[in-house]
Amino acid sequence: MKKLLIILTTLISFKTVAQQVADPFQIGFKLIDSGNYLGARDTVLKMKQNFYKQNHLIEGISAPTLVDQSLALFESFLGETLDLNWKKSKLRATKGEQVNFTPAIPYIINYCANKQVVMINEDHNTPKHRILTYNLLDQFYKMGFRYLAVEALESNLAYKNLGFPQINSGMYTAEPNMGNLMKRAIKLGFKLIQYESKDRTEYTGDSESYLDNIREVNQAKNLNDILLKDPKAKILVHAGHGHIWEKGGNIIFMAEYFRIISGIDPVTINQAINSMYEFKEKLDSTINLKHTDVPYIVLDKDKNPRVSGGDVKGAYDMLVTWPTPQEKYGRKDYLLSKEGTKFSIITVTKEDEGKLVQIMALNPKDNIPLDQFIVKHKIYKYGVALQAGEYNVQVVDNNGHIIRKHKISIL
Repeated sequence: MKKLLIILTTLISFKTVAQQVADPFQIGFKLIDSGNYLGARDTVLKMKQNFYKQNHLIEGISAPTLVDQSLALFESFLGETLDLNWKKSKLRATKGEQVNFTPAIPYIINYCANKQVVMINEDHNTPKHRILTYNLLDQFYKMGFRYLAVEALESNLAYKNLGFPQINSGMYTAEPNMGNLMKRAIKLGFKLIQYESKDRTEYTGDSESYLDNIREVNQAKNLNDILLKDPKAKILVHAGHGHIWEKGGNIIFMAEYFRIISGIDPVTINQAINSMYEFKEKLDSTINLKHTDVPYIVLDKDKNPRVSGGDVKGAYDMLVTWPTPQEKYGRKDYLLSKEGTKFSIITVTKEDEGKLVQIMALNPKDNIPLDQFIVKHKIYKYGVALQAGEYNVQVVDNNGHIIRKHKISIL
């Protein structure tokens, strides 16, 4: 297996464009830290347009660059999807190959009932991957899991002092579904664990191999530290990309290091690499349109979990794929299928077109939106899925200014 796509995107792009363009991630996150999500997207979009023009690049043909990756990330924070067009992501299931599918949530719950450590990955630009873990939380807690280790959590300060994470608790904690995942876990009784490597060696071409390996082993050691303090601990890990690989590749990944260090074979669930398009056509033709809002496990002809055609057998325990979603009230259907929530409709006006609507907690320190969406042309009713409670609904412009807000109650 080749190196992680996220690492390739960042490093290859950085090498080729770092001297020509300011760091779009740093610029975008500075705006998001101040609550200006639209401004982050719009600023990076202008950077991309200028960079493409200066370097004579062609949209959809030229290889993705650093600005493409950052734009995809900031679009995802707004509930939008930007395809980076990686060739590897275009794998298709072999014609005539027998492939089966089963709903992921009941399958995973049954499979993991007596397991101690479960690792689920995500593509950082695909927030629906966080919804899978979110929808598993309640049942995993009932099965005795008490620790949720989140790669995205870089600072525990807000969690320890306030009881919830904030926008600047990590790179991806500002995204609503990541915030919801962590806040839901805390509410259920999970202890959030920060396990990312703290090695801060500056990247150079010569340090790449060291950084890859030291990050993986440090993550594994940090997870094993939980077991050293609590040997019977049941741990759910929400990781990024290939960190959950148990074998294969040119380095040892976190999950394999963890197995070596701890002696525990973790359940590893891949929903982020190679499978994003591979089985979509077959899945779409197999399932009923009423069931496009949930993910599925990919099974072989004998109904056993299988890996992507691009991976070696045993790289991970099971593969998750998502069908093409349906649109419901201006939203992707999976955004409205979150465990323990109730459906509600937010009505906007023509004057709100192009602006951002955010659903916020009443506590101003709880500053990660519970949901947000851009108002599209001529669509004035939007679906949201929220837990019972009171919230502020606010309309925000691309300068981060709140134009108006009102309170809603979900019974």
